[in-house]
Amino acid sequence: MKKHLILIIVAFAAIANSAIAQQPNAAPADDKAIALAPDWMPKKSLTAQEQLRALDFYSRPVANGPQPGKIIWNLQWLMPLREAETMLPGMERPQMGSPTYVKDPSFPQRSIFVKTYSGNFKADPPTAEVFTEAHLICDANLRLISVELTCNHPKIVSWAAADHPKNKKGGGKDAPGPDGNREPYYDFVTLKANASSGQAVFYQIRPGHPGVICVHTELVGKPQPDHMHKPGHKPGQPSHVKGPPPGPVAAHTGPVIENVRWYLTAPLARKLIEIAEANK
Repeated sequence: MKKHLILIIVAFAAIANSAIAQQPNAAPADDKAIALAPDWMPKKSLTAQEQLRALDFYSRPVANGPQPGKIIWNLQWLMPLREAETMLPGMERPQMGSPTYVKDPSFPQRSIFVKTYSGNFKADPPTAEVFTEAHLICDANLRLISVELTCNHPKIVSWAAADHPKNKKGGGKDAPGPDGNREPYYDFVTLKANASSGQAVFYQIRPGHPGVICVHTELVGKPQPDHMHKPGHKPGQPSHVKGPPPGPVAAHTGPVIENVRWYLTAPLARKLIEIAEANK
């Protein structure tokens, strides 16, 4: 009886193995793609339309970019989070806790995670700025897809040369300064927006490493009487003011409340544009 039972078990195992062998192999995961939840597309929401338009605006400049390699510093595209957090230059202490979902309802749902680290972080390429927080943004498999740096009440904000067509036509040089004013969002990862008419959001978009752009935004407070943009540095001006930004940003004055640099990758930008298009 025992012998027959063993033979039956062996025969059943052979049949099962044969059935498994006949099944088609699962398609290998594309390691270069962003891993998303099956139901990642956000449902249409009228309250998110302004966010969608802003994300579409900031994503367009890199939408046709290549697959990224380096995102910032030595952090690579789709690097595991546990590896990336050991390579943060300027981190003061290891960050406890687990990653959380990105709060913005216009991002892929239940798919994008963020983990925040405290320290003294520099931009890439380096500027005079210091950022007190680094946010590592990951896909559903906790692989790095974007990075954001933030600082409240920064001492210094560094802008690249402003890009204004009027200056190009006249053959003049662009002074350092933002490209323009766009309300109200200035931080999409932690979902922060300007809620006061006495404040303003300024932005600048510049290329980073291949397949990456730097979306630089700042929230500026109410201008003070001595915050006047004149050539050279005037006593009482913020230390980052070096001259008059021309064109539409002439009102870029006042104390900086928050400074943000978002290193947005081309694949993530394409997903954000897809969401914006699907939810019009």
